[in-house]
Amino acid sequence: MKWIKIVFFILLITNCAKKEEKKSADANSNYYARIHFRQGRAHFYNREYNKAIESYQKAIRCNPDFTEAHYYLGYVWHTLGEYDSASVEYRKTIELDSKYASAHFLLGRIYDRKEMVDKAIKEYEQTIKIEPKYTAAHYYLGKDYERSGNYKKAIKFYKKYLDSSPNGRHAEEIRKILKL
Repeated sequence: MKWIKIVFFILLITNCAKKEEKKSADANSNYYARIHFRQGRAHFYNREYNKAIESYQKAIRCNPDFTEAHYYLGYVWHTLGEYDSASVEYRKTIELDSKYASAHFLLGRIYDRKEMVDKAIKEYEQTIKIEPKYTAAHYYLGKDYERSGNYKKAIKFYKKYLDSSPNGRHAEEIRKILKL
């Protein structure tokens, strides 16, 4: 009976050691993921887009669930006009964090570019559900509802845009549409 206790104790210690090794490996992976992520941000701001892509991909290899790395990789692809690649990363971002408003918004922008108005509307509505004062989402909801012939909703979102951003980038355009 004593040897069973000894074997059990050895197994317990071995299992704990493996868990500690995994925690240590995870911590190292996250550490290196953050380094690559920061490098990616620096490359992006220096307009070194290919280097930014490489850095974000390295960050994701270190930590596949690194939400911000997926988002910013999508943003680089979006900047380069690679909308399919960008939408993959935005969808992964949303899978990891369904409340990531900017990912919903930018996915909506891609759907607009592809003339997928219903999907764009869904993403913009999700954006303002998460961040009610996301003015650009109000503007594009107005545009898409106008394009789809739902003028009542278009007016509603145009007015919301003007309420939250009376001097905003699209304010004059909306005033002309609404004849204000």
